Amino acid sequence: MSFLDNYAKYASGNEAPTIFHKWSAVSVLSSTISRRIWLDAGFFTIYTNMYIVLVGEPAGGKTTAMDIARQMVQRLDMPVAPSTSTREAITQLMSGENENSPCTMTFTFDGEPRIYTHLSMFASEMVVALSSGGNPQGFIEFLTEIYDRELFEYRTKGRGVDVIQGPYITLLGCMTPEQTDQMLKQSIITGGFSRRCIFVYSTDRGAPVPRPTINPERAEAYKKCMEDCKIIRTRKGEFTTSEAADKFFDEWYCMNYEKRGQPLPAVLKNYLRSKDQLVWKVSMLIALSDNPKCQLVLEPHHIQRAIHLLDEIEPFITKVFEGTGRNILADLAAKITAYLGQAPNWVPLKKLYADMFDYGDRDEIGKALHHLKDTEKVVAGEVRHGGSVVGQVVTTKENADKIGPP
Repeated sequence: MSFLDNYAKYASGNEAPTIFHKWSAVSVLSSTISRRIWLDAGFFTIYTNMYIVLVGEPAGGKTTAMDIARQMVQRLDMPVAPSTSTREAITQLMSGENENSPCTMTFTFDGEPRIYTHLSMFASEMVVALSSGGNPQGFIEFLTEIYDRELFEYRTKGRGVDVIQGPYITLLGCMTPEQTDQMLKQSIITGGFSRRCIFVYSTDRGAPVPRPTINPERAEAYKKCMEDCKIIRTRKGEFTTSEAADKFFDEWYCMNYEKRGQPLPAVLKNYLRSKDQLVWKVSMLIALSDNPKCQLVLEPHHIQRAIHLLDEIEPFITKVFEGTGRNILADLAAKITAYLGQAPNWVPLKKLYADMFDYGDRDEIGKALHHLKDTEKVVAGEVRHGGSVVGQVVTTKENADKIGPP
């Protein structure tokens, strides 16, 4: 059995949704592999670090699933961040200036020493964890920036510059849909952070389990998980892809690329833009889950199963951000106002929709425009030719007073 199968068996027997356990297992693998395994993607290198957020109602099993994963990572003696940390504390802990840092790791590859800095983060209450320094948006920006850096520099007030060499942070967090309204603004939802995160949403409830126990079968599954992880921790090197895997991925990529061009909610479109990178990450994890001693070669079935895992959560991504509806429209309205304010003349309505498409779908743009018209911040006009209306235009109220009618 694979690591993922054994983990599922070990973690069963409680009321947490199966999908939470599945992605918690992926997080454990991500922490275990660290920055010793990679895939050459041409202009950049893909590592297996992942940000995974379990989203569900209170008492919905999120923390149970996360705690099982955290305990396994801690028993593997991997560096784990304190439950509440500021970004300043994290950078200091990971900094090369910190000689006693438990995060600094080294290994030799092709006769050359390599240094990287590894930290696993677990947050049962992401809103609390990210707000501990009083600047949750700043912490999110930090996690976004460090995600795929080869070298990260952070300027502090008192210590100068903290330098983190080969940063590798994994995150497994928990939140409710309502908490997204507190933490995630539109710039985050449609920006880099959400592209780097996998949001796993579930409201499923298993059968009641009054007294969860670890029976002999689960204990044996746990033992196998730990044995696999100890082997995986010794692996190092670059994954390659077979010719068949390249063909399979290329065909899938073209289909995904076409899907990105369809009128979709902004958050889903944003996710699809980075789905190809997530597929590579999960494919590497699946290959090592299947066989910790495998040749580091990706085959079509690894990629296919990675796509299936991601497809399983994709329909629920918009559910994660339902609580942010007002923030989305408010932010979109601000972008429309700024865009129209900079235009020297009336803007055709079709052009506005096209230029704002990256920030919202047609329905969201329409709602934001309706609000701006109601509050008299934006005015609409008609372009006529020969007595007939040939187009609709919009501009800000301030611009309309200056440039006159269309």
